[in-house]
Amino acid sequence: IVGAAAIVMSRLDLGSPRAARRANAERTLVVRLGLGFEPAPTLGAALDACSTQHILVATGTARQGTAIEVTYELTLRPETDESALVQTLNRIEGVQSVELRRP
Repeated sequence: IVGAAAIVMSRLDLGSPRAARRANAERTLVVRLGLGFEPAPTLGAALDACSTQHILVATGTARQGTAIEVTYELTLRPETDESALVQTLNRIEGVQSVELRRP
């Protein structure tokens, strides 16, 4: 049984430095956009450049319905600087606020 468990764990890559790096790269991104700005075309290029994967997990209105707030779960590329990412997203037309945090 122990041998079988070891084989399964090695296949799942649990506890390895690679798995730890992957877990450390996971972030939650919350962006508030002005009404009239669609999240995918507005943010897509920047998210593609900084992450290996980004998934929209929540969307809703904010500021009494004058803005839309979207939440993504993303996996950052190893070379991504988090502060630079927030600044880049914040400079995009239509973006009102950006929050990047660890899940």
